[in-house]
Amino acid sequence: MVKLWNKNQGRAGVKAGRKVTLYLSKGAILDKVGEYVTRNLEQVREELQTLFGAQNPIIEIDTITYAFDESPIGTILSQDPTPGTQLSHNTKLNLLLVRVKMRFSKKFLS
Repeated sequence: MVKLWNKNQGRAGVKAGRKVTLYLSKGAILDKVGEYVTRNLEQVREELQTLFGAQNPIIEIDTITYAFDESPIGTILSQDPTPGTQLSHNTKLNLLLVRVKMRFSKKFLS
């Protein structure tokens, strides 16, 4: 199914014999690794799915390591490659996430 957009009239039909110019998108343009630290893992997964869908993604979540921290569970503490790194074909994203929210009592710290 093809939807046509007439820039003068919004969505409209095209009469037979009329010239039609089609503009096709090659998908999302992403050339650098994003900033994922402090974000939730599910948010990042949804963002990457939205950018690439079922296509061959240029960046994929590879290794997930867990640590204890006071941040909410699922928060990304660090990432490799770092934000701003040029993407190459099949970049693997390694993440360090919060597994359990760690709380210390004053008694424990004394």
